[in-house]
Amino acid sequence: MEIEYDTLKEEVIRFLNQHKVLFLATCADGRVTARAMSCVHVGLEIYFQTSRDSRKFAQISKNPQVALCAANIAIEGVAMVGEHPLHPASEQFVTLYKEYHPGSFSAPEPQPGGDYLAYMRTIRVDVAALHAYTKAVAEAIQAWLASLAPEDLERELETPIGKLNVGQMLETFVIWHINAHCGEISALKGCQGFKGYPF
Repeated sequence: MEIEYDTLKEEVIRFLNQHKVLFLATCADGRVTARAMSCVHVGLEIYFQTSRDSRKFAQISKNPQVALCAANIAIEGVAMVGEHPLHPASEQFVTLYKEYHPGSFSAPEPQPGGDYLAYMRTIRVDVAALHAYTKAVAEAIQAWLASLAPEDLERELETPIGKLNVGQMLETFVIWHINAHCGEISALKGCQGFKGYPF
């Protein structure tokens, strides 16, 4: 059955209006990575921001073919690098981002050499939005873990600390990493009036 372009376009725009956080998949050098991104859109053009030092930026620079997905729907496209949020050409992006994601865009990250201390003082966290983001990420991770077969855990990957299999990577970067930051996590919980350490 053929679907008319205008009908499909309306359906995609309706989907984007309902899902402000999408999972972005990027790939380069034989490695695929994915992460949740706060997005905005103008028609079928989807925008997000990231640091030029991030892995996703490095992968997009090498291979602009990307996919964005949510609710079992994937949108494939070609990513293009835009201007810094402080650039005049980014005015529409900044306006939309502040409207759709007010808790995560109190001020754009300064350009290299800028006043990072002043920038950090402007940051305000939208706790409800953070909880929703955390829930979405946790559900995606749990679904991925549930899909793993025993042989998947033996698959080797290149990591910042050398070659590890998936099982070792989970132990090192997830289980052990949380333990290593238990103090910081407990302090942040205490600042919010919750119990820190569980003992």
